[in-house]
Amino acid sequence: VLWILPPRLETYFLWHAGASCLHAGVLATMLWRGLGGGAWQGPQLAALRGILRFSGGVWAVSLLGAVLLQADKLILGRLLPLATLGQYMLAAMFALVIARASSPIFSSFFPRLSALVARGNRAELWEVYHFGVQAVAVIVLPIAFTVALFAHEILLIWTRDAALAGEAAVILRLLSLGVGCSGLLVLPYALLFAHGGTRLAFFCNLAAVALLVPGLVIIADGYGAVGAAALWLAVNAALAASFPLLCHHKLAGSLMLGGWLRDLLPPALAALLTAGLLRWAASGAGPGWQAAAIVACAALSIGAAVLAAAHLRGWLLLRLRGGLA
Repeated sequence: VLWILPPRLETYFLWHAGASCLHAGVLATMLWRGLGGGAWQGPQLAALRGILRFSGGVWAVSLLGAVLLQADKLILGRLLPLATLGQYMLAAMFALVIARASSPIFSSFFPRLSALVARGNRAELWEVYHFGVQAVAVIVLPIAFTVALFAHEILLIWTRDAALAGEAAVILRLLSLGVGCSGLLVLPYALLFAHGGTRLAFFCNLAAVALLVPGLVIIADGYGAVGAAALWLAVNAALAASFPLLCHHKLAGSLMLGGWLRDLLPPALAALLTAGLLRWAASGAGPGWQAAAIVACAALSIGAAVLAAAHLRGWLLLRLRGGLA
């Protein structure tokens, strides 16, 4: 579009707005036809009354989640020099790509968990939940470890600026690990929402925001972008260590610490060990091999994590046996 129309910011954002509206219209039409169509009855406000409280809770949790994800950029924009802010924003751009890997998992598991809660099938509910936790672990953690270990190479390939890559690499390492911690919350959120609860998630996110926002103001003044990234990692790590256990206690009457660690530690350690070995092996690789090393590290780390994840490994073996039979 910018090749045809005047290359201005207004043109760019108007095109995005138009494309988004068209996308929403097409999806709404396809959904309506998929549900059987029929005459348009207008808004049914009575149908909303029963879910108004839950919807408001989900909205509040999502709002606090967005604040937790974006507050650092807004605050640091007023506290850091422009060059340092640019380094932080560049690192954040790559780190937030990791977050997109966990969103489809939430969309896939939430309807299934909700159906099992509605049917009262607790045994299968927890089986699906543990499977989902490992699914998140084998996708999000290997990517986070790869980005953290190859931060300098990723930035160098993208920017072709060795000085910038060197300055922003530490920030990217910290932010990528923070996003990895945040990704581990996807299944506990889905489990809580499937039970119709939002209060626990709201107060946990509120506490995280209450720690992050004033902490950024204090730390950024003395420790700059690296200190801010370290604080962001610490807050997300604390949230990942506490919220799932509190969620388990609320819904199952037990922290389920042993089960949580069995779900996470084997794939996490397998991915970290594999990524670390590949990082060591690629330390002498030339510039032409860096991109291949990064892709290989991510792929092999995911493979190692899958093999170490008992639920996923068992599921894959069943699928393979069924395919060969």
